[in-house]
Amino acid sequence: MRIAVVGLGVLGASAARALARGGARVTVFERIAPGAGTSGTSYGWINSHRKNPRGYHDLNVAGMAEHERLRENECDWYVRSGLLEWATDDASRERLNANVGQLGEYGYPVERITRARAAGLASDVLIPSDVTDLVWYPSEGYALPVALLARLWGEARDLGAELRCPAEVVAVEPADGGVRVHRANAEPERFDRVVLAVGRWTQQLTEAIEPTVPMVGPEDPASPGLLAYTAPLPARIPFPVITPTLNFRPDGAGRLLLHALDLDQRLKAEEQFVDEVLNRLRAVVRGAEHARIDRVNLGLRSLPADGHTVAGPDTSGYIYVLATHSGVTLGPLL
Repeated sequence: MRIAVVGLGVLGASAARALARGGARVTVFERIAPGAGTSGTSYGWINSHRKNPRGYHDLNVAGMAEHERLRENECDWYVRSGLLEWATDDASRERLNANVGQLGEYGYPVERITRARAAGLASDVLIPSDVTDLVWYPSEGYALPVALLARLWGEARDLGAELRCPAEVVAVEPADGGVRVHRANAEPERFDRVVLAVGRWTQQLTEAIEPTVPMVGPEDPASPGLLAYTAPLPARIPFPVITPTLNFRPDGAGRLLLHALDLDQRLKAEEQFVDEVLNRLRAVVRGAEHARIDRVNLGLRSLPADGHTVAGPDTSGYIYVLATHSGVTLGPLL
């Protein structure tokens, strides 16, 4: 079969790899560059943490297991490091305790730990004196999304998958027992099937098919995400840490990746954002006194409007759609 994959992020690369392994002739169309969409601005947290309803939780647990299988041969893109989370006020304690209770009911690995145990796990994490609730998630970790993309796409390419880039797909439609792919400034081309893995552009490419897949738009407060990347600093941070004020994780070669959910919308000026995240970092990481930010990325999340993962064919059976907020966790599985 000749199959087109539109979009070369983690989802598109995963689909191309799986299809090429199955013997298909795969052509990938990418508008800008590999990883140029949400995959290139992803935090890369591998988890099933506060992912409801239960079906979505179970899907992400299966995604985590698929990463374990994928990394059996070689792995320079995934670290199953565990994750530490803490709460400091009534609101964050309530959320944390509710999550721990629910995950315990699901049978998900989660344990409450002491301050001494947390300090032993990461001696350069500074735990504020008012923290009484600390939780450890031993099965979680993080991926380096571009390195993951390289692994997936590299294997697909080795199996004969072809990349056309830059190549902007503007429409797809069932035709002649297959699919016609329309590109900007090019003649339409016929394939047996097409997989749309275009993240936040899903809605505009599904408007002419049934069903359309509504997505959260870039103007929605839930869409933007600001990530800050530090220069290398001498701090021993071996795993991701989630706090009420700052989330941070290793990003290789001594760098840290920082995210503060409340700053995604509140601070528009990059200078303000940098100053604020550095102040928060210095409060929770020993050795961050002289930390500096090398770059800030603004990402736009890939969010189906109802929050649920979309994975399957349209009514014609020729056009498949992959769209999810959990693209890094779920990519290899989907």
